[in-house]
Amino acid sequence: MNSLPPKLAAVINVGSSSIRMVIAEILDKGEIRFVEQAIKFLSLGREVYTDGFIHKKTFGLAIQIFLQYKELLATYGISPEQSRCIGTAALRDARNQDNFVDRIEVRTGFHIKVLNGIEENRLSYMAVQYALRHQWAQVSRHNSIIAEVGGGSTELILLRRGMICAVHSLSFGTIRIEESYRGSLEGDITPRTLRQSLHSTNKILDDELKLTSVKVFIGVGNYARQAAEILKAPDEPGAWRVTKDAWLQLSQQIQKMSPDEIVRRYGLPSSAAEGFASALQAFYFILDETEAEELLIPKVGFSEGLLVEMGPGVDIAIQNRFLNQVRASALSLGKKFHFDIEHARHVAELSLSIFDQMMSDHSLAQHERLLLEVAAILHDIGTYIKPSGHHKHSQYLVENSELFGLSPDEIMIVGNVVRYHRKSMPLPTHPSYMALPRESRLIVLKLAAILRVADALDRGHSQKVTNPRLSRHDDQMRITADYTADVASERFSLAEKSDLFEEVFGWKAVLI
Repeated sequence: MNSLPPKLAAVINVGSSSIRMVIAEILDKGEIRFVEQAIKFLSLGREVYTDGFIHKKTFGLAIQIFLQYKELLATYGISPEQSRCIGTAALRDARNQDNFVDRIEVRTGFHIKVLNGIEENRLSYMAVQYALRHQWAQVSRHNSIIAEVGGGSTELILLRRGMICAVHSLSFGTIRIEESYRGSLEGDITPRTLRQSLHSTNKILDDELKLTSVKVFIGVGNYARQAAEILKAPDEPGAWRVTKDAWLQLSQQIQKMSPDEIVRRYGLPSSAAEGFASALQAFYFILDETEAEELLIPKVGFSEGLLVEMGPGVDIAIQNRFLNQVRASALSLGKKFHFDIEHARHVAELSLSIFDQMMSDHSLAQHERLLLEVAAILHDIGTYIKPSGHHKHSQYLVENSELFGLSPDEIMIVGNVVRYHRKSMPLPTHPSYMALPRESRLIVLKLAAILRVADALDRGHSQKVTNPRLSRHDDQMRITADYTADVASERFSLAEKSDLFEEVFGWKAVLI
């Protein structure tokens, strides 16, 4: 079998202190070969966290950086439209974000997608999976934490033996917090005030996964990579290893230095030195709550996570682990609200079986299949608030929770699918449904129709109906299945809830 030719790809990341570009070849099996990297330092975060907006002068500097990148990309035959540009915390928090994004696109042709914290977490996870793919079996034997302390935010992923049990995007960035203390009565931030700022966060994490049970600490981001390079840390495939003691010594040393001294001694650009001391301390204070004796620092960031996703042949093991993490995140949210896990899993299994047998009817892809699975897992969590009207409560909880791996738009789709698993069908008078783009509303209709049928087949929450087999007869979609008891209540429920299915697909669902 012939290999596919390498695919050139480019990612540009607009961060709190720099604009970084990565150009890489993506090989047919998802391997990434880095061709060129460039970084231009720009203090977006300092302006945003001081004044709330990006200054006019910085607009001009950013445009010049993008034009330089455009010229470099042209030598590789890559246009701005073929590149992926992302913005993170500083751009996310700038009140003139829309103006900045528009100005860059108009003047340079690059369109910047501003990520939320959970999207950053997803890309960081994908990058870490890729960088540590050879060590992952060993890493996943223990509880672990993936931490990225940035200029504008801190992203945390907790894993229980390799499976995500919680994700957090915190408005705790080194540049952000330094600016909040600068000029205040407390004076400049100190190790003591920084530890106090992190104390409540550590308590939240401890409730979800005892930090004393964490054996593996994975540090991600520019600050972590800079520290590893300064320390000349031991090198292994895809990552550096830094001992806890070495990190503490560097942190204490950097704490005594001014940004100018850091620049002179270590050759860092001034923007890279901003927040460096606070970042090292923040990493250490989180690390110190765990049982880990070293930091594992991948040689990648979430920009590389985007490259992994762009590949034509993403490593199947990485892809499957990612899908498992999305499911684990949904199950973790369900457990938080004390859902009926056996019912949730069974309805998800029934939903996916119906989805797979109706490919020619709905023409949806595997990603929509994943959204259906998440919705099926979470459709009843609203009973935690109140059984009456729980479909609406479920929608509220889903749309106001963090689900690893799903974007805000995807969470809105899942929320609406959950909303319509019972009672009313979607109507033009329902604001949250009508706020979705037309394409998303069609996805909601199809997935909700399938979910209503699957939920009806487990009316008694007793998993009596298994192995559904669909066949089409005249205007009926006949469902033959294996039963472990009388299914009269499931037949009644299906007749009651199959109205949306019939309206969307033109088939009347009947349990034989």
